[in-house]
Formats: sequence, structure tokens, C-alpha cells
Amino acid sequence: MSRQIVLSVEDDEATAYMIKLAFKEVAPEIELRRAVDGDQALELLREFCEAGRVQPALILMNLNLPKRTGFELLEEIREGELFQSVPVVIFSSSSLDSDKARCLASGAKAFFTKPATFDGVIETVQSVCKLMQPLASPRFKSVQSSAS
Repeated sequence: MSRQIVLSVEDDEATAYMIKLAFKEVAPEIELRRAVDGDQALELLREFCEAGRVQPALILMNLNLPKRTGFELLEEIREGELFQSVPVVIFSSSSLDSDKARCLASGAKAFFTKPATFDGVIETVQSVCKLMQPLASPRFKSVQSSAS
């Protein structure tokens, strides 16, 4: 079985590093790829198609991105044919109900406000993993069941 891929779209180095560490702890079998802005995210998504690679199992995306905002990127992903079925999860510093409502109305699967602690990032990544197709890995299944 090929590894599942999560595309993390995050411009902040510290946050990207915490996400990487959290995925290594929670689901080390997942390949985490990173884009630093919306344009790079679209470029990586196109590369997946051109190379015939498996689509990402999930896109974990910040809203406040350079070049193309998370709102714009979400709309473009949902309007295109290639990645409509890929779940998009927002991971943002915004806690505004209006941002959450806009994202969910635009097709995001879930919206998480960035926590202040690494333990909070771990909990978020556990929740994010539950939104993906189940993996065959016993570690992943135990994380899912213990997070319930």
C-alpha cells in the first residue's frame, strides 16, 4: 500500500515545524508535504496529477497565506475538477465565527483554530487524521480509537 499524503499549506516556519512533529508522533506513516503559499500549493497539486501520483488524502491549510489567501485557494480547489474530493481542513489563527462559516460554506471539511500549545497541535492532528480514510497501520488505528 502506498503512503497517504497530507499537503500542509502553512507559511509560518514554527507552525509548520510543530505540524511536522505532531504528524511524526501521531501518524508517522503519513507523508507530509508542505507548501508555503497558495500558489505553491496549486503547483504541488498539479504535480501530483502530472506525475500520476495518488492525490493527497487531505489538505491542511492556513487562511492567512501570502500570494493567494486560504479563502481563494479553497475556492479554487473546490471549483476545479481534479481535487474536489480531497478533504480540506482549515488550521488558522482566526477564531472568528464568520471565517469558520465562510470556510465550511466553501467546502472545507473542518475548521480548527491553532492552539497555543504543542499538546493542542497533537490533539488537532489526531482529529485531522480521523477525517482521512482509515490506514492499515495498527498505530494509526490505536490513535484513532484512543482519541475518541
